[in-house]
Amino acid sequence: MDTDDPINPKHYTKGISAYSYIASWDMGYEAGNIIKYVTRFPYKNPTNPTQDLEKAKWYLEELISRVEREVAADV
Repeated sequence: MDTDDPINPKHYTKGISAYSYIASWDMGYEAGNIIKYVTRFPYKNPTNPTQDLEKAKWYLEELISRVEREVAADV
């Protein structure tokens, strides 16, 4: 029987890990979570694949709001 490691399941270690990619680009919290959720969505919850896409969307909206506030503060 093929069992997944509960700490590092297969969808965490496929190809380059999301963690390694995020770290290599020095991404912040929101951007890192966007990458993580978009990368893993097809594998993490096959019965509800849009759940992680909705999470990524939420983080993207938060990131846009933060950047807009920062730009407005610099004007």
